[in-house]
Amino acid sequence: MISAALSDISAAIDLEPLYVDAYWQRHLVNVSLNRPQQAIDDLNLLLQLKQDHVSALKSRLVQYNTIQGVGIYCENLHAEKNAFVVFPRLKNFLLC
Repeated sequence: MISAALSDISAAIDLEPLYVDAYWQRHLVNVSLNRPQQAIDDLNLLLQLKQDHVSALKSRLVQYNTIQGVGIYCENLHAEKNAFVVFPRLKNFLLC
């Protein structure tokens, strides 16, 4: 069932490569399949189309941490160019 969903979403992207929501949905399927790198790839494509997609920025950080480990979270957050622009008050709540 989930592989059929992945196939359908990929077909939608092939038909309409600018369809931002399709990248979001495919990333969610990849997350559910425990495929963080594929999820990141979809989020990167999504963010090329819509740079201010807050949920994509947040999810990309989470997926990077899935790959690299939780200890890298703060480093990734600081490296994420838009994170502090989108979440300006976030620095007040971090311990890193």
